[in-house]
Amino acid sequence: MTVPNQHVRLGLRAAIVASILLGLIPAWWPELDLKVAAAFFDGAKGFTNHDLPVVTVVYHGINWLARGAFLALVCGLAGGLAFQRFGGLNRIQTRPLHPLRPLRPLRPLRVRQALACALLSLVIGPGLLINLVLKENIGR
Repeated sequence: MTVPNQHVRLGLRAAIVASILLGLIPAWWPELDLKVAAAFFDGAKGFTNHDLPVVTVVYHGINWLARGAFLALVCGLAGGLAFQRFGGLNRIQTRPLHPLRPLRPLRPLRVRQALACALLSLVIGPGLLINLVLKENIGR
């Protein structure tokens, strides 16, 4: 019988190898993006599928998804800070889920750090780097 941690480690290793291989596809096949784009783009008409409802939903849905993620992260950070400021877990009576397993204390600092990291990644990555730096300087 194997230990569950071995399965987790195997899964992480497989994910890392798959990520590296997928990341190397553009280096091995640099014209792949042009071939895929050629299937959907005509020089005379432009983007050929722009009037399909699915394409419109995806095009506008991505922006709303990013806005929703931003709002959820900001609300999570604000809620966590307010929860800590106004007493946190000291005012809540908790009991163990199982009599032999005591409660583990929540680590609100780690949760806030993870939320702040995700929020900064969302703001810096697509927000600043892509929209302000790359799109303005490569002619898009």
